[in-house]
Amino acid sequence: MIDASSQRLAVEAHQQSPNGMLDLRTSGDEIDFLRPTLDVVWASWLEEIGGPKATLEMASDYGFGDPYGEKRGAATLADHHGAKLEAGSITFSAGISAFLRQLAEAGAGGSALVERLGHPDLAYWARAVGSRIHTYEDHVSLPALIHELHPSIVGIDRPNVLGDLLPLEFFREVSAAAVETGALVLVDEAYANYLGPEVSLVQHVRELQRVVVLRSLSKAYRMGGLRVAYAVAAPDAKDEVRRCIAPLGTSTLPLLFGLRLLSEGDIFLELRRRTTITKAAATKLLAGIGLSVVPVNPCLPWVILEDAGNKASDSLEAREIVSRKVPLGAGGNSGLAKLVAPLSAARWQAFVDCFAR
Repeated sequence: MIDASSQRLAVEAHQQSPNGMLDLRTSGDEIDFLRPTLDVVWASWLEEIGGPKATLEMASDYGFGDPYGEKRGAATLADHHGAKLEAGSITFSAGISAFLRQLAEAGAGGSALVERLGHPDLAYWARAVGSRIHTYEDHVSLPALIHELHPSIVGIDRPNVLGDLLPLEFFREVSAAAVETGALVLVDEAYANYLGPEVSLVQHVRELQRVVVLRSLSKAYRMGGLRVAYAVAAPDAKDEVRRCIAPLGTSTLPLLFGLRLLSEGDIFLELRRRTTITKAAATKLLAGIGLSVVPVNPCLPWVILEDAGNKASDSLEAREIVSRKVPLGAGGNSGLAKLVAPLSAARWQAFVDCFAR
């Protein structure tokens, strides 16, 4: 039974003050390990566009001639993902959160099938527009569930919080089921940034009918304030996306800088190297105080802990470390806690010092 009263938006997990403790709910230091660094990219871009005055001109540009950003973004995205993208398949908006809110409308009054540990916003907004909520945990059974339940919308995080990077063949099966039932499949690739553009489904989206891939410049890029995200839809889903998404969702200045950033390609090699090292060391420290660590892809910069009875979160709080409880995709507590790996030398030392108390 799904407890709707426990459903919360993801943003609510970040609103409590850390009260002076080491806040490992989100990373503040990933930006230090991007190559080239963002200040270098910004300086180069300013020079390319003719200096700071050009940014003021961009800020005054509505973008009426390209309300979904596709004309300006198509070439960059095709190059970034090594993909040939069909006209009308690209839509920009203000973050994946905005996409989930608006695309929930595609299933209004029907049902949404969401991942047990998926992003909670999709179920929140689907429920708000009158959709029934179903959950799944076993990915292998998902195509059969789509046939059984006939959902209007299916949500898949790739990777999810446990690092599951489901293969192309799986999505072919999901796509086939969605074609037969009419479901719209939303693949949230926010976390995939850490693994580089080559792992994205964007390069395969033309063959994956009923699939929409969602990506942003928030995770790994640390550019959440830009509010730049894009959807790349299969040919038979692109019109449905455009019917749901408001035009002018991403303003000109952040859109053009975001595209310049994407043109740098995979800027996360050093971040992945640093993550692998510090995450292994952090896992050892956490296990050393009796906490149970759930295995996750070593290149993803967070640690998942078993948190039944608040064992992990209480133990960390006693050491003045703030973690985050992993929510269930349809509301409720998963019994897991998440903390990001401290990457910078200063943050790592602060983390180590907490274990000396």
